[in-house]
Amino acid sequence: MDLQETIALAIVALTAGAFVVAAVRRRRTDKWKKVSGCGCSSSASTSPRVTISGRKGEPPRVQVR
Repeated sequence: MDLQETIALAIVALTAGAFVVAAVRRRRTDKWKKVSGCGCSSSASTSPRVTISGRKGEPPRVQVR
């Protein structure tokens, strides 16, 4: 392999890594948005209140009131 091929493969690898990191971050944040419902003002008064709390390094706690 010459220098041009090596640089091209490095760029492809960095791009693939960026896509993987973005997918992992998106999956982590969307999981908790689904728990709290749609966020509509009309359904918020009739549905139970969901509280998500946690500290760094600990699993999150989900409380339904």
